[in-house]
Amino acid sequence: MKIPFFWDLSLQRKFILVTSIAVLVLLVIIGFIITRRESSLLYRDIERQGRLLAETLAIPVMNDLLYERLGFVEEGGLIDNYVTEIFNKKDIDLIYLAVLDETGRVIAHNDFNEYGKLYEDPITAKALSSDATVVQKFYDDTIGQQALDFAAPLSIGKKRWGTLKFAVSLERLDEEIRATILSVIVVTLILLIGFFGVIVLLIRRLISPITDLARTMEKAGGDTLDVEVKITGGDEIALLGKSFNKMIERIRKSSLRLKQTHNELLQFVSTIEKTGGDMLDVKVDIEGCDEITLLCDSFNRMIDRIREANRELKHTHEKLLQSQKLASIGILASGVAHEINNPLGGMLNCVQMLERRG
Repeated sequence: MKIPFFWDLSLQRKFILVTSIAVLVLLVIIGFIITRRESSLLYRDIERQGRLLAETLAIPVMNDLLYERLGFVEEGGLIDNYVTEIFNKKDIDLIYLAVLDETGRVIAHNDFNEYGKLYEDPITAKALSSDATVVQKFYDDTIGQQALDFAAPLSIGKKRWGTLKFAVSLERLDEEIRATILSVIVVTLILLIGFFGVIVLLIRRLISPITDLARTMEKAGGDTLDVEVKITGGDEIALLGKSFNKMIERIRKSSLRLKQTHNELLQFVSTIEKTGGDMLDVKVDIEGCDEITLLCDSFNRMIDRIREANRELKHTHEKLLQSQKLASIGILASGVAHEINNPLGGMLNCVQMLERRG
């Protein structure tokens, strides 16, 4: 389906429009790919750091939990102090940090109000059932942000003592993604402006000569043959301009020859018109060896053939008149004989019958 607005545009505007759209689409695709790749790299980096942190924290937490369970320390609260110390570090964007027993009940948490609660949510259930570090993405309603939940098992051999569980905010990831998108947009605009400048230069180099050639072609026509295309460069467009100039030169020379031939034809026609009814007795005398001379020779030969055919026609006409006269005489004679012979025959028959009776 053709777009009327697009097809009504000039070649220059079509070139700008199509090229700009193509460059814009290409830059958007490249920007999208870069953004997705950067987001994926940042996400994997956060996940890798979170796994490393979970496995690192699980070791001292497991030791403190084991010491308390076995009674190697007289005073409790070692795990709570350790959890509070880790949570208050500013270089980690922790949302919460908790230690659960093997049933999912909180035995240590950065928020003391959570102490003793039994977690039965799907994220906790999956963490308790896994023997390896589990990473789960979820939306935290309390802060209104996406987050990653990390859970590392606290176990020795096949004995499961509990689970270390914490969540990391993805706000920093979102900020870095937004910064990446902004950078991509800025770079895209800069590249688009640069490509637009290149497009303008290409138009001046490619489209403008074609436009000039088209305007020159519009001027050339009728008696206006004193036009010429300015040639710059040696590319195909310059070759087209040279070919056009050569064509105009050939047309100019042909026009001069045609004017000369036209004048000769006028002389030829004037000669024919003067002859009137005596055309068969006319011969045109034009010296030379060009097409007009050949035409005059052919005309003279045609006149000779017509003159000979006319003589034969007159001779045949005379013979035809003689034949018609003889035929008329024969018909007349046969008619007279018929009109005379019939009565004479009847009279002869009557005489013969009278003689027989007498």
